[in-house]
Amino acid sequence: MKFTTPLSLKNEIMRSKAEASIANFLFMNGVEYKYEEPYPEKIENDKAYLPDFTIDINGVPLYIEYFGLSSYYENDTISETNRKKYEDIRFRKRAFHKLNKNNYIELDYKKTIDGNGVNYLEDLELELKKRNVKMHKLSDKEIYDQILNNNVSAEFYRFVDFVLDLIHNIKENPNREKYMDVVVKYISSLNELPETKLEMFEEAKLFFKIYNYYESKLFPQNRIDFADMIYHANRYLKELDESTNLLDYEYLIIDEYQDISLSRYHFAKNISAISNAKVISVGDDWQTIFSFAGSRIDLFLKYNSLFPGAKQLFINSTYRNSQELINKAGEFVMQNPLQIRKNLVSNVKRTKPIKFCYYENDQYEKVAAILRKIYQENSKDKVLILARKNRHIKKMLETNLFNDGVDTRVVFLEHPDMIIDAMSIHSAKGLGADQVILLNITNDDFPCKENEKIWFYNLFKPHGYNENYPFAEDRRIFYVALTRTKKDVYLLIPENKNKQSSFINELLNRRE
Repeated sequence: MKFTTPLSLKNEIMRSKAEASIANFLFMNGVEYKYEEPYPEKIENDKAYLPDFTIDINGVPLYIEYFGLSSYYENDTISETNRKKYEDIRFRKRAFHKLNKNNYIELDYKKTIDGNGVNYLEDLELELKKRNVKMHKLSDKEIYDQILNNNVSAEFYRFVDFVLDLIHNIKENPNREKYMDVVVKYISSLNELPETKLEMFEEAKLFFKIYNYYESKLFPQNRIDFADMIYHANRYLKELDESTNLLDYEYLIIDEYQDISLSRYHFAKNISAISNAKVISVGDDWQTIFSFAGSRIDLFLKYNSLFPGAKQLFINSTYRNSQELINKAGEFVMQNPLQIRKNLVSNVKRTKPIKFCYYENDQYEKVAAILRKIYQENSKDKVLILARKNRHIKKMLETNLFNDGVDTRVVFLEHPDMIIDAMSIHSAKGLGADQVILLNITNDDFPCKENEKIWFYNLFKPHGYNENYPFAEDRRIFYVALTRTKKDVYLLIPENKNKQSSFINELLNRRE
């Protein structure tokens, strides 16, 4: 039988379902509490004491202890010895709070001797009212919001992310003011059955409602989002000229230029034209990996024609990677003839920094073995675990090997003092660690097999630049993953060659 760990509405791991019920009762009645917060003083034999619940009442703590084993007394499912031990613990806690004159509530799973009394939640409510603890019942919406906040991977949030992406794409689109006309024209042009077109119109109407609601929360309340900032700034700049002297800039510096979109390029171009500013752009075409967000590598590759008279300066030294790694990664990414040729140099030398790690079924057991090895060699090494898709990180955290930490931190249960972060490759751009582990080097992820988007999304998605080279961006994504490490990068590869990424053949210089 599989037992589910009891969780409170605040997503706390509780010791029993009854304690979860107590926590939920307090939460739903607006009572702030702390679960198993250490008592400020040590108790007998210098031991720490963790009351089940602590509530602050105008600076005075109220302690709540729940005793649940009494439910086993009547049917003799607890031994007499254990019963006496349990009653002794109850007596000593009761005496401790009485001695220290603490505000104390004792709850029991068993109702009363005759079975007609109140249950422990009713008892808790009565005791809180006696102590004038302020309670205000939360609305269903507040409770529902709390449940959603505990589950950021819920379908609801995936839908929200999808809608926000779609709204952003429309607002970045040149036809943003005519988006309804674009939809109507598209549906009308399709060679589909009338009922299919009607269904598409209904889908569009639903989105229009969401889009209009979103917009109603912006301009009428003097708010704008990021896409609006760029759009309206560009419209405003078109009304200016050099004679206005409003933009008196000498230099315009653009960082991370490889991520630039068309609208941002026009923004920079307009500013430089009006102010006659010199433009300095810093970027790496090998790391152009955000086409889904509108970045265009052609704006990098055609820089000299877009900014006439530009001079190209190379930074050839790399301080993160070893020479051996950058040689291999550079050779890999430059298979695309459009990529700018570079000869990077490093003072760091390392033998075989790319580690090929094969797994048969469970790649996460292999990850654990790699972490043990890293810890044994240098327990202070910081580790970065990367994946092409977030779901591989999520699956790893669902095993009994790891716990989810704060933000991107991951706890390896065998060595909880290890510093480990886990995230997608896109999130890791610009970051680095001593050691990197790259999950799931399969033909599903490298190159990535995209899920089909619905027609509405495809209608407004950013139009990338066609490099006429297969999987050009996937190649750059893999390059970014390889180069996050200061020492070694461990590639998790399935034993089954039919499932392996074609990129592995290139790194190993073998023919398929």
